Amino acid sequence: MKKYLLIAGALCMVAILPAAAVVKCVALKPGETTCSGPSLSPGTNEWTTTCTTNGTNVPVSGIIGCSSVRGSYVGATVDELPTNVRADETVYCWCKMTSPAVSKWTYRTSWSDAETCLNSCAPNCANAFWTTDGFSDGMFSSLYD
Repeated sequence: MKKYLLIAGALCMVAILPAAAVVKCVALKPGETTCSGPSLSPGTNEWTTTCTTNGTNVPVSGIIGCSSVRGSYVGATVDELPTNVRADETVYCWCKMTSPAVSKWTYRTSWSDAETCLNSCAPNCANAFWTTDGFSDGMFSSLYD
């Protein structure tokens, strides 16, 4: 009897798969989604917009990073941005979606100086999310949860 319980227990453990392969469905279909512009104050490090697909409103939000690293193209992605840089070198605007899913850092644009990057990056990320295909394609291609 114990032998059968051990075999049944082993089979149950094999049947239980790890949760690493979880899929999250987000109602944002490229080509079928429209988004509204942001309403942000200059200098914020967060961005937000609301997108609609098939009548479903989805709030989308994220954060910005002004970096010394330039992306090779609009929509290029990286896992992380360097943190040990001089503040005056942080002129490259990067955006990261944090909700409804998490993306990698996605390159948006460059600015003439760090202060302009800090003041302009967040509204630019939110606007680019719904107006710039290469940018949103890069962001959507790097989603994880």
